[in-house]
Amino acid sequence: MAKNNVQLDSRTIRKESGLTQEDFWGIIGITQAGGSRYEQEQRVSPSTQLLIELVHIKGIEPALACGADMAVGRHLRLEQPHEYERLLSLCKKAPKK
Repeated sequence: MAKNNVQLDSRTIRKESGLTQEDFWGIIGITQAGGSRYEQEQRVSPSTQLLIELVHIKGIEPALACGADMAVGRHLRLEQPHEYERLLSLCKKAPKK
């Protein structure tokens, strides 16, 4: 996630992904209208920034993660960032099931 209270530029991330607002925001449970407001105001809540990072930057499918998985991932990312990155790299290399 963006560190030191630096906001992710959600509009740029979305445009670079080639997704519409409806598709980009919908996958993380936000309406197109809500996403548009986020993009205009550039003030995205920390939890939404985390979702953007996990789904659109790290490539994690939200449907495959349960609450406990998210809590463990968040803890690792904050407390043991090198281990988090190592495990994330392994996950990306593993075949999809």
